[in-house]
Formats: sequence, C-alpha cells, structure tokens
Amino acid sequence: MRYLLGRIEALDQSVGQKVVRIHERIETVQKEFVRKDELLPHLERIEKAQDRTNQRIDELFRQVMKYQTENPSCKKALP
Repeated sequence: MRYLLGRIEALDQSVGQKVVRIHERIETVQKEFVRKDELLPHLERIEKAQDRTNQRIDELFRQVMKYQTENPSCKKALP
C-alpha cells in the first residue's frame, strides 16, 4: 500500500512539474510574440509611406520626361 501511495505522490509531482513548465512556455510566448492585430496600424503606416514615395517618384519621372521633351538636346546625354 505504501508503494502505491509513493508512486501516486511521485506521479503527482511529475505532472505538477510538467504543468509548471507548460505555463512558463505559455508566458514566454505571450511576452515575446506580437499579435497580428497589434502590427496592423504599423503596416498600414508603412504602406501609406510607400504609396507617397511611389507618387513622388512618378511625379519626378513625369517632370524628367517633360523636360526631355521640351529640351531635345538633353536626350543626347542619355544612353
């Protein structure tokens, strides 16, 4: 009978230690990982900045093309 009680107690301690380790892993994941919805505002801001940059590049390209059209002599310098 004592043997059985000892085995049950040892098993209980083993399970308890495993539960503690699992909870530690859960806490680590909660601390170190970011949820997607927390990143969404940052991604939207980056996308808007990229759109503005693209618009500026497009406008610059239009201005260069217009200048080249108005000044045919500058085309000679381009490859």
